[in-house]
Amino acid sequence: MIGFFTGLIGRILLYVISYMIMLGLILALAGISQVCAVIYLIVGILFGWRFINFITPNMFIWMPLKGWLIYYIVKLFVAAFIGMLIVPYHLAKYVVALFDGVAEITTEENG
Repeated sequence: MIGFFTGLIGRILLYVISYMIMLGLILALAGISQVCAVIYLIVGILFGWRFINFITPNMFIWMPLKGWLIYYIVKLFVAAFIGMLIVPYHLAKYVVALFDGVAEITTEENG
């Protein structure tokens, strides 16, 4: 059974299942408590900001101060939206990494 999850289809399935579980848990916790919703939003903004910085080119644009203010406000809202989708992926990635660690330990013990 562990061999299935080390293949391509098994890993994709593990990512999808983990993503859905994490998204469901996060949305359930955010619905129960406002504190959990705020934490999810802050973590989402952080992951979203990193993602936006990853995909945007490193160039400097000359703008007046109002332009920079509008730019960062829009970037903050876009980062929050993208981050809400990315956080469950990162949590699923950590779950898969933990699963890989368990798979390595069990194969070493059986090997």
